[in-house]
Amino acid sequence: LSICIPSYNRPEELYRLLKSIDIKANDKVEIVICEDYAPRREEVRQQVNKFKLESNYKICYHENEKLGGGGYDRNLRQCIRQASGKWIMFMGDDDMFVSDTMDDYLLFLEKHPQLGYVLRSYQAIHMDGQVEQFKYYEDTRFFEPGFQAYVELFRKSVFVSGFACQRKYAVESLTDRFDGSLLYQLYIMAEICMVHPSAYYGIPITQSI
Repeated sequence: LSICIPSYNRPEELYRLLKSIDIKANDKVEIVICEDYAPRREEVRQQVNKFKLESNYKICYHENEKLGGGGYDRNLRQCIRQASGKWIMFMGDDDMFVSDTMDDYLLFLEKHPQLGYVLRSYQAIHMDGQVEQFKYYEDTRFFEPGFQAYVELFRKSVFVSGFACQRKYAVESLTDRFDGSLLYQLYIMAEICMVHPSAYYGIPITQSI
């Protein structure tokens, strides 16, 4: 699994996200961070280097050149290019993982190699400390490829953190057509679900703050 993090100007939040990664099978994971020419680039680099000293994960840190236009969506594509895992998972740099959930999730991916896309459940932690869970179905379920799966999963895939798909299918679909939409992952989901099986994983693995 390649955990792909498009980074922009949030060094403290990025470090918080990195510290929330608690996968025990760390030989099965790489962390890919693509920094998008933000004013606080140096601070981001320092936080990444700090985390490198504290962890045993494989970390790929990439700094984009100032190209102009595209922004977030282009940076998602850069993450895909830099990743090397069979699976990629996007994470917003101000979000976090839910503790003690990812090792079981990795086992789920290993047991179902036929899947092209997996929709995650997640939770939101509000300012008052209240935790709100977003569980779209009662339990894990599977979808046959086709238009119905695309329609069923489209709106549920807007929150980017935890968005997971097989990298090779994302590479096949690379395009700049949707730059500026801030929803490039929805295009990837649609392309994959039309022709490959997909699934919903019922245990929240990521959280927004």
